[in-house]
Amino acid sequence: MTQVCQQPFFVQPPADLLQRYPTIKRAAHELALSYAHNERVTDKRLKAIGNELWRVLELDESFEKAHQYAGGKVLPIIIESDTAAIQNLPWEILHHPEHDFLGRR
Repeated sequence: MTQVCQQPFFVQPPADLLQRYPTIKRAAHELALSYAHNERVTDKRLKAIGNELWRVLELDESFEKAHQYAGGKVLPIIIESDTAAIQNLPWEILHHPEHDFLGRR
């Protein structure tokens, strides 16, 4: 049985994230349309969007601390935002440069 770390990793995107990075909003919308039309979506495309999310949030240092604290346990990730459009982003494809898609692990 896999153990879960008691302390989750909190991602707190700024409220103006989508205004500052409209390409993320557009990419998320296009991805949703692809799914709605049953189009094939490649890992390469998912990784590109997930990498951009990771890059703009500047989570490297805080994630590394949380990852070390978790040790070999599953590290829950919680997205905290009061903005519905931010909550609707494809957080499951958040992509770490070394740890791959964080939602898959």
